[in-house]
Amino acid sequence: MRNSTVSEADVERFRCLLGDCAGGRSPSQAPHWNQWVRYRNSLRGLHTIGAYQGDPPPLRGLTFPTLVVNGAETVAFHRAINAALVRTRLLAEALELPGSYNSPASAPDYFAAEWLKFHRRAYAGRSQQPLSVGRFDAAPHID
Repeated sequence: MRNSTVSEADVERFRCLLGDCAGGRSPSQAPHWNQWVRYRNSLRGLHTIGAYQGDPPPLRGLTFPTLVVNGAETVAFHRAINAALVRTRLLAEALELPGSYNSPASAPDYFAAEWLKFHRRAYAGRSQQPLSVGRFDAAPHID
């Protein structure tokens, strides 16, 4: 798919690989189908994940705290990537929220409260003060 147009059939096959065809159901019946189709050309970049040959040590050297968020229903593919990131990063913490890949949108108030707690823990004793939380709007994302 790297240099081609991604069709709705490609989106459906990909969603099935992620487990969305269990019980014979079609991903095209899912509530997020229109969003997946809208952003279908994002699938062109998936080859970069499997082809990545980088060395994780540079990630260990990053000095900023990182909160890695999973949804309780996030597919195993994404959960494995996030778990590897948490293992690799010295200052990383994992947070699981309700929902799937766009989990902050599923529970924005809970996400904001947990993010603020993380920020306060991460910056405790540092000169930089935790940020105040006004309102969080999760960016649209393919589920």
